[in-house]
Amino acid sequence: MVPGTKDAMLIESRHLQRGIDFLYQGHKPHSAAANAITHNLQQVLRYDRMNWTGFILFCETLKITPAGAYTLLGKHFAQEKIKKAKVGFLNETLVKSLLKKMDKWGGVPKSWKNHRGYINSFCKHTNTPLFKSLSNFQDHVTVWKELTVGKRDKSGEFVFKRRERERIRKEKKLKRIKKVEPINYKNYEQTPHGWRRKIH
Repeated sequence: MVPGTKDAMLIESRHLQRGIDFLYQGHKPHSAAANAITHNLQQVLRYDRMNWTGFILFCETLKITPAGAYTLLGKHFAQEKIKKAKVGFLNETLVKSLLKKMDKWGGVPKSWKNHRGYINSFCKHTNTPLFKSLSNFQDHVTVWKELTVGKRDKSGEFVFKRRERERIRKEKKLKRIKKVEPINYKNYEQTPHGWRRKIH
């Protein structure tokens, strides 16, 4: 199917085979790497979802460069969606690793301010265009989070659950306090050393 349309184009099997051969190139049959490629290909076919393996297969089958593939997809999608798609083609493990590091560094603004060198090397390693501003970087981080760890839960469900747990905890605490018998000061007397029980 042509992305974004109801049209379809025919691809000769030998062209598709060329793309598959390229993916498995250099990997022994039934090796861990070959099995991972097979699994990723099955995900592309089963869930109709583009991943890194599917993108390589797409490029090699049509014999086009990644830039050419983005251009082809751009004819059917808005430019903003293409930007998000480019993020989706990145290595998910590398993106998650960067997100974890940014959490340790204190968030996106601090990461941008104090670790620009690391971010630039990440961009070069993943062929991502270098970020020119903090806002541009923040937009990409938001998309990365949506595509890897999921959107932030804004329903308030977590807050409600936490409040409910806190209410139950307080109730249990009050019940424990009520079980303790109150002190009857009639049975005590004040002494130079403080309150002491009266000796009968």
